[in-house]
Amino acid sequence: MHFTKTIVSLLAVAGFAAAQADDLGRRDLENAREQYLAARDEYIEARDLYRRKQAPTHAGYCNKADHHSTTLWCLSRRTGTVCKQCPPNARAMDPCTCPG
Repeated sequence: MHFTKTIVSLLAVAGFAAAQADDLGRRDLENAREQYLAARDEYIEARDLYRRKQAPTHAGYCNKADHHSTTLWCLSRRTGTVCKQCPPNARAMDPCTCPG
């Protein structure tokens, strides 16, 4: 009789332990998924902000507006007009972006 009680007790404890381990695994999986979704949302927000900031631009290149100029200006490849001043560390023919 004691042997049977021991076996039943061991099986019951094993069943509870397995259920608890499964529950812990499920919680870990849910936490990992929540962290993934939060990180993905942050990435998407940052990407969209960057795209909105950069969106209305088209390609250009840095060059002097005329032969007497000492500063470089961003010349639009599409329209051929000067759109803005290039950064101070830019060189001639460096790529730049003109606002749309």
